[in-house]
Amino acid sequence: KPKTKDYGVLTVICQMFGDAKKVIRVNRKMFYPVPNVDSAVVRIDKYEREALNFSEFIAFVKKAFSMRRKKISSNLENQKLKKSDIENLLQQNGFSNLVRAEELSISDFEKLLTEKNELEVLNSKLLHDNKTYKDNISSLEMQIDKLTSNSTLQCEQNINEDYKKMYNELLLENSNIKMLLNTVNQNNQQN
Repeated sequence: KPKTKDYGVLTVICQMFGDAKKVIRVNRKMFYPVPNVDSAVVRIDKYEREALNFSEFIAFVKKAFSMRRKKISSNLENQKLKKSDIENLLQQNGFSNLVRAEELSISDFEKLLTEKNELEVLNSKLLHDNKTYKDNISSLEMQIDKLTSNSTLQCEQNINEDYKKMYNELLLENSNIKMLLNTVNQNNQQN
């Protein structure tokens, strides 16, 4: 039962598969060499369960009990979920952040595993969307840089054209002034 010294990984896994009952106690003297503990024959009447990934469930329970006296949020933290994600998940299911694996029932483990998987999928999607967003921003920045560069180049070309036009106008005017001065000089020389 939860919250007892004997409640651990083996208990949870056995109860997950079926109803476990001790059939008979086997005295340690029945074995050679004699072990330091008595044994027992256990019968497990298998449950009919909904589809559940048993290997994933077993790994989850083992991870939850990996450091028995640690909080479950510390034990379940991984690269997909931060400790704060696990703590939020526990709180949403009515548990304290200080809860330990030995305090959870089998149905609690099932529910937490299902919700943890959903949260991991959501986090993966958010990470993917965030990466796509960053890629799009980067692409837009490159396009803006290109447009800015092209606009700057176009402006420089337009300015150069304007300067050329003004220069040509000045040359023409200078030429007109020279002609006028030549005419004035010629008139002065004639007079």
